[in-house]
Amino acid sequence: MSSICRMVTARPIPVSLLPFAEKTGGIKFAAMVPLTKMGPDPGKTVYNILHEYRIHNADVLFREDCSVDQFIDMIEGNRKYGACHGRDGRAG
Repeated sequence: MSSICRMVTARPIPVSLLPFAEKTGGIKFAAMVPLTKMGPDPGKTVYNILHEYRIHNADVLFREDCSVDQFIDMIEGNRKYGACHGRDGRAG
């Protein structure tokens, strides 16, 4: 299985990102598991990434350990997850 196929068949990142419509509130960050792939200070990393995307008020909840790239993909919403079909049309 190629690396592209593995990326596409990966399941969606279990992260909740709820941007607030209000202009106040800030970023509320919580994780149900230790975030080992986000660097020494995951809260600061998430804060910096959200500010790069001009998201200044949001609730963020991590349900699984994910990387910075996975979090950015989730924010951008540019990844589609589904079955990877071979040349014969079967999943696998």
